[in-house]
Amino acid sequence: MKKIFVITIYDINKSWWLSTYVKNLNNLYLSNWVNSEIVTPYSINSIFNLFIIFISKIIYLINNNKWINLYYFILSKIIYKQISNKNINNTIFHFQDVVSLYYISKYLSKNNLKILTLHWDLTNMNLSDKIVKNNSKWYDYSLFIEKSWYELADKIIAVDERLKNHAISFWINSDKIKNFPNFTDISKFSPIEFNEKNNLRKKYWILEDKKVIFCPRRLVEKNWVIYTIDIINKLSEDFLLIITWEWQEKNKVLDKINNLWVLSKIILTWDISNEKIKDYYCISDMVIIPSINSNWVIEATSISAIESMACWIPVIASNIWGLTELIKDWYNWFLCEEKNIDEFVKKINLYFDFSENEKEKIIINSIDSVKTNFSSDTYFNKISEFIFNK
Repeated sequence: MKKIFVITIYDINKSWWLSTYVKNLNNLYLSNWVNSEIVTPYSINSIFNLFIIFISKIIYLINNNKWINLYYFILSKIIYKQISNKNINNTIFHFQDVVSLYYISKYLSKNNLKILTLHWDLTNMNLSDKIVKNNSKWYDYSLFIEKSWYELADKIIAVDERLKNHAISFWINSDKIKNFPNFTDISKFSPIEFNEKNNLRKKYWILEDKKVIFCPRRLVEKNWVIYTIDIINKLSEDFLLIITWEWQEKNKVLDKINNLWVLSKIILTWDISNEKIKDYYCISDMVIIPSINSNWVIEATSISAIESMACWIPVIASNIWGLTELIKDWYNWFLCEEKNIDEFVKKINLYFDFSENEKEKIIINSIDSVKTNFSSDTYFNKISEFIFNK
């Protein structure tokens, strides 16, 4: 039986989308008779371990990111400590970030296959996080580092076509890079009966006759969540918007809600667990993914959109990169020009005016898209051929 370590330096319990991907991937390996284990710096639940992580993070933060390499080094050493006492000969290492790939690779041999899932590109993320400035010497150095780290991987899985092309632009051998979009377990994310939906609405104190739009996005600039308030403001009083997850722009959102007097049309939630997220999909009549191109960070293939489609919930999204790989406008839900509030409003209203036959046609196309392209079975078939040469 093959042994795989699924590795990341990040705390997956504090990153919903990464947690979803990593846990889905690990479960997928296990369900297909692959001996898989998730390893992060936070897998060792000890006070000393957490103290070391905390102190090293404080050091680099108070020094304006100058000590970030020390922080990454410490996180990677904690990861290696967990695997160093195990037999790792011929073990596969599936990295979820380039940082852990770089620091752990030095401990591995040629017998260890090193796979990288490319969720984002390092330099653009550094620009967005203001770790480097555009066209500076540190920007050039970041590009150099990014290229050298990609070269360490034996195989690279990009979660959308843009990221695949980005890696190839560094003259990385295109044969070792594949575009495998994000995926979901369609046995877990599946539709519910009408009566169940009404019971769930009662549980969450939502009226049955409300047209519920759910925005399962972090409150950060690239997700454009704050402008869903403008959208709900232009919709009739029978619409209700649910906004959830990390609250980086909390004050801006609250100010806009107060300024537009739309508090009665919005529910604000936070920290919804993976176990409860399906409830929110299933009490909704539509899911909105209004992401934009912002500060060099671009939406990949949205796991939220895939999960919603698997639950037979309509999705309306911006027509940017990864989202266009999931959705074809008017075929398996709707795409709108990014930042175009009026187009979002128009298409939302059009959908709710559809006949049942019109809705059913798009639902069938959506289900077929998920099963064919974004289900866990499809993903494992692709990854087996790519990694295991099956």
